[in-house]
Amino acid sequence: MGLKRIALGMSLFCILVIYLLYVGNKEPYVGLQIEEQEGNWTIVDMYDSKWAQKVDIHIGDQVIKVNGKALVDGGIGNIIRSASTLTIMREQAIEIKVRHLDALNQLLFTGIFPFIYFIITVICCMYLLKKRPMYLFILFLLTVCLAYCSVGNSIRYQLVGKFIIENSIALCFAFFIHFLRNYIKELDSQVLFPKHILLIYSLPIVMLGLSIGEIFYPHTLYSFNGTFVLSVVCVNMLFVLFMLGKAYVKIRKSQIVVLFVCVVAPFIPFVLLFALPQTLVGEYIMSSEIAALFFGLIPFLILFIQVPERLFHLDYHISKLRYYLLYATLMTVWFIGALCVVATISIREIVGLAVFIFISFIIFLYVKERFDFAHRKVMFSPKGDYLHFVYSTIEQIGKMMTVDELLHTFSQQLEKHLKIDKVQVERVNIAQLNDERALLKVGELKKQQANYIGCLYQSAEQKYILRMENANLRREELISLELLMRYIYSFIENTQLVEDLVADLQKLKQPKEEVYPAWLDKVVWLQLEQEKSELAQELHDTVLQEQIHVIRLLEGAWRDETEGNVIVQSIHEQLIDINKQLRLYCEKLKPPLLDTLGLQASLNKLLRETAKKADFTLIHDIDKLQLNDPQMPLLIYRILQEMLNNALRHAQATYVKIDVKKQSTGFDITYMDNGVGCDVTALASSPTMGLKGMQERVQACNGTIEIDSYPEEGMQIYISFRGEEE
Repeated sequence: MGLKRIALGMSLFCILVIYLLYVGNKEPYVGLQIEEQEGNWTIVDMYDSKWAQKVDIHIGDQVIKVNGKALVDGGIGNIIRSASTLTIMREQAIEIKVRHLDALNQLLFTGIFPFIYFIITVICCMYLLKKRPMYLFILFLLTVCLAYCSVGNSIRYQLVGKFIIENSIALCFAFFIHFLRNYIKELDSQVLFPKHILLIYSLPIVMLGLSIGEIFYPHTLYSFNGTFVLSVVCVNMLFVLFMLGKAYVKIRKSQIVVLFVCVVAPFIPFVLLFALPQTLVGEYIMSSEIAALFFGLIPFLILFIQVPERLFHLDYHISKLRYYLLYATLMTVWFIGALCVVATISIREIVGLAVFIFISFIIFLYVKERFDFAHRKVMFSPKGDYLHFVYSTIEQIGKMMTVDELLHTFSQQLEKHLKIDKVQVERVNIAQLNDERALLKVGELKKQQANYIGCLYQSAEQKYILRMENANLRREELISLELLMRYIYSFIENTQLVEDLVADLQKLKQPKEEVYPAWLDKVVWLQLEQEKSELAQELHDTVLQEQIHVIRLLEGAWRDETEGNVIVQSIHEQLIDINKQLRLYCEKLKPPLLDTLGLQASLNKLLRETAKKADFTLIHDIDKLQLNDPQMPLLIYRILQEMLNNALRHAQATYVKIDVKKQSTGFDITYMDNGVGCDVTALASSPTMGLKGMQERVQACNGTIEIDSYPEEGMQIYISFRGEEE
């Protein structure tokens, strides 16, 4: 989809939303239910009793004029929906001015909140377009926003707004179901869903026909269309829950839970508290404008989840949310139950209070967690804080370089924090153990009169036995110590591996040694990539920022009509060129899209940029890969980057072809060109064209590479990795 079309579509969307918000809130909503009694239109019910009381309107009053015009009939549904002035007949005619400030809550629900939602939705859609253009999902967000922003028009029965909200509600579910089907198939192609997905658009088409019919027959179709669109919402919600449940049972991936929390859950209050009761019994529990407030969570949660998805483990946040939801539900039931015992309140008031308490309690739990963690050192004394004891001990032993130093520091920390007379760690051969120490498991403590013994580490030959003399430990201290002992096991194991690694490296330091093991090549390569990444970040945070600052200063000087304008302009252009070059250099050092959008998007961008610069025709076919090794995407990117750089600098080809093909037990990379080629036998002794480095990278990751080339006969490179795909 072209940028011009996207810009045009977003512009039309923004204009339409602003129009709907303006027209829908031009006059205040009054919501007076009237009936004809003895030839007069009498108020029998009212939407907002507090507003009516404030402006001195009562049930039984006779309405004779609306906006200065005589009231001839009751309109659609016998409801006075919006007005600037009302003329009421009591003993005499009384004109009442209707102002937004008298019913500020209506302006909030139908004007201000929808406008905020509109802004957040636009930001979310622009972010998604930039990060990953999921057009069906973006259309879903836009149609939901249209429906929400049309609430004010709908309750005032303005034809444009009524038409838009009916069709937007039906269409948004069709877009989401279509997106959901495609998304789940990407996660696991074996999950089966209906092939004829276009059938889901039949309901929106029917709704479109009914909406057009309502324009010509409003009295006939007003009530039916409202019931039909709410039924569509309920049916679609059931189908979405079915699809998500089926997918989660089949593939058990956290992305399904994320979709439910971010997209489906905000619809549940609207369905359960408004759509479903209104459809079944003709009376809602919560009004549509209040229930629709939960829609605002959709773009907010989508934007919020992007950072935690990369920085933290998503399953942890989902499990924490599940824990908080349980507590919030129990406390809500407790408070509402207590309130029902001491007071008599309506069902709507109960539901409103329940929603308020539920949301407030979840927010409270999150805020409390953050506050307790941030101020734990001030709020709680370090004395008796066993968590502080564990953290400080781990911090100290983490600085040690050898196992002996680690064990010595560990003993000192126990003596210091737990007030133990003597702590020692002994290494014992397992073959020599014939007492209860032989039965000790790692992390286990046993009491021997006034002493304690425990097992810190166990290998095939040895056990590290912890012995504490004259130790009187409380339950909390024992739990903390057992937790710490399990950490110590990992520290000892890792430190032992480092010591063994250093010993192996010392053996490799032979003056004539030229061949290094594959694992060492991989370690060196990964370290090199890490250094590149840090260098790229450093350049971006220092040089690039300084360049941008200078550019802005020069832009300010350029606006002044001085004799040095030409020089300033020249410097300005040079700095812009330097800035572009540095940015490209940073991107080469660390591919910016690799961590965010993944391998597929990064390779597509690399191929597009190469095609723009190349004098040859670039043909490519890249399969989507799912890799076990988290370092493999970077390796594949570097290999293709090196191939393309060679083609640009040395090949002198008219066409280049690159394929990345998924196989049953791995994947293959194939490169072909019709360029000048080279002598393959000379590559072993020559570092030119980067091919030798490519060979080393592939071999370090247990791959195979074949290079077939002759002078003036082009070049073919075949790379194969087996056992790397899930």
